[in-house]
Formats: sequence, C-alpha cells, structure tokens
Amino acid sequence: MSGGAMAPALGARAPGLLLAVFVSSIPATLILPMMPSLGERYGISGPALGLLFAVYPLMSVVSAPLWGRISDRAGRRPALLGSLALSALAFLVFGLAESWLGLLLGRAAQGLAGSARVIGFAVVSDVTSGEERSVGMGRITAAMAAAYTIGPLVGAAFLAEQPGPMLAGLRVALGAPADGFDQLLPCLVGAALNLLALAIIALRFRETWQPAHRGGQGNPAQAGEPRALFSLAVVALISLFLVSGFVQGTVQFSFTLWAAAAIQWSAREIAVGMFVLGLGFVVASGGLMRPLVRSVGSERCTLVGAVIDLAGLALFLAAGAHWPLALAGLFLSSLGGGLWGTTIISLLSRQAPDEAQGMMIGVANSASLVGRVAGPPAAGLLVELQGPRAPFVLLLGCVLLIAAWAARLRPSRS
Repeated sequence: MSGGAMAPALGARAPGLLLAVFVSSIPATLILPMMPSLGERYGISGPALGLLFAVYPLMSVVSAPLWGRISDRAGRRPALLGSLALSALAFLVFGLAESWLGLLLGRAAQGLAGSARVIGFAVVSDVTSGEERSVGMGRITAAMAAAYTIGPLVGAAFLAEQPGPMLAGLRVALGAPADGFDQLLPCLVGAALNLLALAIIALRFRETWQPAHRGGQGNPAQAGEPRALFSLAVVALISLFLVSGFVQGTVQFSFTLWAAAAIQWSAREIAVGMFVLGLGFVVASGGLMRPLVRSVGSERCTLVGAVIDLAGLALFLAAGAHWPLALAGLFLSSLGGGLWGTTIISLLSRQAPDEAQGMMIGVANSASLVGRVAGPPAAGLLVELQGPRAPFVLLLGCVLLIAAWAARLRPSRS
C-alpha cells in the first residue's frame, strides 16, 4: 500500500471512480460514427480526418505521465477533479466548433484531459496489495473497455441524422437543427456525464494518497522516479505495454478491414461485430479476472490470458470466411487479451515505489497509446500487401511473445 495516511480498499469510492474512468474514456471512440459526416459538412479531406482521429491518442501520450505526476504531487482527488473539469470543457469546444481547426482543438483537449484512468490505476495501487491489486485494476480496465465499446453507439444514437420526434424536439431546444448532422448533442451528453462524475468525486471520494513531503527538498518522489523508470524489470514491462497497445489497436482496425473485404459486411454489421469484441474485453477484466487471479495468481493469469488469446487468433485464422466461427475466435482473443493486458498493469505497479505510482502508470499508459497509434497504419500496409488476414498473423506473433515472457514469470502471492 501507499501514501502517508492510508484508507481502506475502494469501498464507497468505487462508483464515482469507475464512472470517472468510464466517461473520460468515451471520447476515444465517440467520434467514430461522426467521421464521414464531419468530412462532408466541413469539407475535411481524408488525411485531415485521419489527423482529427489521431490527435486524441497523440495528446494522451503527452498527458498521461503529467496527470500521473500531478496525482503523485497534489493527490488523487484534485487530479481527478481537474481531469474531469477539463474533459467537460473539451466536449463543449468540440461540440460548438464550426471549422476543422476548432474540431482539432477540441479533440486535442479531449486527449489532454482524458487520463482519469491513469489516476484510477494509481488509486487502486494506493489501497490494495497482492492479488487484490489485479482485481481492482481489472475493474478500472473494464470501465475503460466498456466506454470504448459503447462510445460509437452513443455517438450514433445522438447524431440522429433522421431523428424521431422526441429527439428532434430536444435537438431544437438545445439550439441544434431538428435533423441532419450536428455534433453538439452527443458532446453535450459527454460534458454532462463528466460533470456528473466530477460531482460524485467531489462529494463522495476520499483521498487515498497523502505525500509525506509535499514540495520539499529531498522529496522521495524526485529521487525514486528516475531509478524506478530505468530499472530493467520496469523497462521490460513498459515495453510490453507498447505491445499490448499495438495488439489492441490493431485487432479492432483490422477487423473492420477484414469484415468489409472478406464477408462484405455493412458499417452497421461491423459496428455490431466491434461491440462483440469489446464485450469480450469487458467480461475478462470485469468478471473473469477476480476468480482467476485469486485461484492462480497474477503471473499465471497473464499466461492463461495469453494462451486464450492465441487460441482465439488461431480459430479466427482457421475459420476463413465462416463469419460466426471467425467472430467467436476474435471474441475469445479479446477475452484473453483482457486478462493478460490487465494483469501486467498490476505487475508494473509492484515494481514502482509508492511515491511514483501515478507517474509510472502514466508512462506505461503512454507506451500503450503509442502502440495503439502505430498499429492501424501497420495493419493497413499489411492488408494492402498481403490481404485482410495478414495483420492477424502479425498479432499471433505478438501474443506469442507475451506468452513466452509470461511463462518465465515466477508465481508470487505477495
């Protein structure tokens, strides 16, 4: 455990914390169903749309270590409140934008603000130890994965290019056109959710981290962070976070290309398929994680997850164009990915000194986001050169590396 005055486990903090992580993660995928309409309405070219999509994870790479460091220095509660307030403002900037530059600024602000999950992981590391840390971090990951999964559905529901009477009336009351594309309403929903989470954190969340030496010379955070970041074990784990982000970013993007090319699915059918993939990750991190970690420990849970992931990818590759079997394989793959992707967060937190938990987790989150940014372009190039199944062969090789690493871990109950 960490901090100067430790509190008990998550307890009453959990609802507000999980809601904060959930709503701060929605912008990552909320924009997806808007992309074609944004391009048409504002005359945005394909490359400019790509930049609009990519600026969120790029800004998150920068902001995640900063928010982690702020939470180490000022406390988790002030950092959460600041992140949520900035996220609500970013939604309004994006919703009220009337140009590509305005949209880009709003999207960049969303990326800078959206690191409540980093602070959430630090909170879990403050109030848990041993295998309970993996379980707690699984809940944070499940909240984030749920947001990624339903984000496109939220965006599509409130865009409503041909809305029903009730939604049309609401749009008019908010100053939006009764029909046709307008990004204001989904952004107002996002801002309202962030403000709700902010109110719950302000009223119900008790601080979990009290730095013993705020701002003084010889602060242990200043001394501990560099040594922790450059230890061999930590560098290896952060490298695995990069692989994890690459896998997670590539599998969803590659699925859309495969579904369109191999089985000629429509956009709506692809959206349902992506929901199924996201559901596998949520079920693993939010449901299976607890009994499995308590049964075999975090290290063996990582190996089990990697093996399940490998089995799912192998099933997908063997299924060919038989889409029910292929989708079942990718669901199994996301289930395994949810297990190994979450337990490595817990393993990393055990390597970090108490006073550097937030920054360390922020750096790892940035590595994961770098992988997410790099994955889709690499997958697109492979599809162009070798066909729509090629990225999944690469993913199989990546997960094999994870499995080989996990097999060497020594089980620990500490």
